[in-house]
Amino acid sequence: MVMELVDGMTLEQYEFGDLIDFCQVMQKVAEGLGAMHQSGFVHADIKPNNIMVDEKQVVKIIDFGQSCPVNTIKQRIQGTPEYIAPEQVKRKAITPETDVYNLGATMYFLLTKVHVPTIMPQTESAVALKSERDCKPVRELNPAVPPALASLVMNCIELSPDARPATMTLVHQRLAMALGQLQRTGDAAGQPTVS
Repeated sequence: MVMELVDGMTLEQYEFGDLIDFCQVMQKVAEGLGAMHQSGFVHADIKPNNIMVDEKQVVKIIDFGQSCPVNTIKQRIQGTPEYIAPEQVKRKAITPETDVYNLGATMYFLLTKVHVPTIMPQTESAVALKSERDCKPVRELNPAVPPALASLVMNCIELSPDARPATMTLVHQRLAMALGQLQRTGDAAGQPTVS
């Protein structure tokens, strides 16, 4: 097997210059995932450690170990608990909206340093999945995030796949709106709290 060596940092290590940089990196991630979806596959494990940025600002999506064809129903729960979509926990069909959720949970964490509450049981003995969660709005945790970006993130992490943006093209377009909002207001200094 031959694999590409990516000389870069994961998004857990990468220091965003500002929120404009954040939106531009996320647009590149959305483009990559969109290409994957058009080929009929879902990544199913998007998280900060599976996105890398090199010194030339080239963004790479890595770790395709959980990837599967669109509409796959997995026999067991697979994914990273802090970023896992409800349909992954419920062992329902994995779709592009699953990646939308995973990316939304990634953005939420990078912007707030708080993970989206999971619907997974917190203990081995718990059998019932949580039907609701207490998820604070992005701007409550980080007021520097512009409304357009905060709204996108919250839409991406909706519990129902039908309530999320249906494609990465729509995610990309809404990131472009957030970029425009940042550039018009000149308020790009608010940095994501990525360590």
